Amino acid sequence: MKKVILFVFGLITLIFVPISSAQSDIKYMTGIKEHTFKNKPYAENQVVGETIYMIPLRETCETLGFKVNWKNNGSISVEKGMFSAKLKVDKDEYKNRHGLPIRLYITPKVIDGVTYVPHIFFSYVLNIDTFCINDTIYFRYKIENIQPKIYSKYEFDLQKIESSEKTEKVDKNTTPGKTTYVVYPYINYKEHRFVNSSILDLVKSFEENYEYDELYVKYDIGVYNNDFLSIVFDGFLKKGDKTKKILNSINFDLKKRKNLTPNDILSKDFRIRDSIVKKLKDSDKVGKFGFDDVKMYLLDEALIFFVSSTDNIPMDYYKFYILSEYLLPEYKIRLK
Repeated sequence: MKKVILFVFGLITLIFVPISSAQSDIKYMTGIKEHTFKNKPYAENQVVGETIYMIPLRETCETLGFKVNWKNNGSISVEKGMFSAKLKVDKDEYKNRHGLPIRLYITPKVIDGVTYVPHIFFSYVLNIDTFCINDTIYFRYKIENIQPKIYSKYEFDLQKIESSEKTEKVDKNTTPGKTTYVVYPYINYKEHRFVNSSILDLVKSFEENYEYDELYVKYDIGVYNNDFLSIVFDGFLKKGDKTKKILNSINFDLKKRKNLTPNDILSKDFRIRDSIVKKLKDSDKVGKFGFDDVKMYLLDEALIFFVSSTDNIPMDYYKFYILSEYLLPEYKIRLK
């Protein structure tokens, strides 16, 4: 049986710390969309060794801007502009926009008048990355040359078993003492693969920098072109009964083959640096930090500055033209 690659978080019920819209504002990011369902997804285990989440077709497609058309024979088309994919109820018969047949080894189902499809339908037929966390499904339009990967780790307390060999094993019913789950990007384009080791180092540093029982992080891309790559990591950790927001980023000057920080692109003019720090502090009125603690990520036409060392994460948005006077000459030309 063909194995289908999944990019899925488990549907685990956790309590999130409330975060104000200003602090959690990722709306400026490109490509990410989340949707809380009226008709809840459910897990289906028809594919051995994999968990498939069945998602309501019409509700999801219409949220993503597609139209769903039914025919009496059980055929369904999913359309947007010139895009038209096809599927059939109770048949492992899918066709993408080019009419190419695709098998997912799991069929669409109708339950109480609602058609459900496997979440991988969106990845393999509609070309949209899909993953789940809690009761929310996240969709990200695929970016050429970037492949999502998962770094996961489950740590158990080993239970000693009395035997002549003095072996150790874990009871199958044991709950992990510590769970790490991070979705991160891998760059396929050979000229930009040098960034992969830096990304993985940052992902692994989450384990070193935080104490937690459970850590879940997803990523999104601020910008990716021939000049720059900017990645933001957004998630949370849980330690005991406390939950903490996680926000981090990594930025690259692809032409110079180096990591970028605010110090690399802004002049040392104290006016703009003090202004950024003051605005961040005023936006949340918490935290003791200076400019060296400020992080950023790039968008097509703007910068987001934030400080991730505080419990409530202050963030601010600057169009490039606002910063033009303070950008170093090289970046004043390249960031427009």
